[in-house]
Amino acid sequence: MPRLKCIVEYDGTHFVGWQRQLNGRSVQEAIEEAIEKVAEKKITIFGAGRTDTGVHAVHQVFHFDFNKDIDAKKITDALNFHLKNESISILKT
Repeated sequence: MPRLKCIVEYDGTHFVGWQRQLNGRSVQEAIEEAIEKVAEKKITIFGAGRTDTGVHAVHQVFHFDFNKDIDAKKITDALNFHLKNESISILKT
């Protein structure tokens, strides 16, 4: 099972921060939902840092274990497709 590192940027205006929260939508939650659509199973991501409510990021790093071999460019494109309405962009996998 490959471990993938991603670099992401986002506009945090409409998020409660990076980490999953009970009181609103987080960046982590949005990305995990996109990965779940590609992987067809629930996958948890692990961020190298966190941001607070309303804070933007230009080079946030996270990783996750993926359940199948896939080309890095294909996973980047697939995640960006599912995140297109979220103000989140995967820059590199």
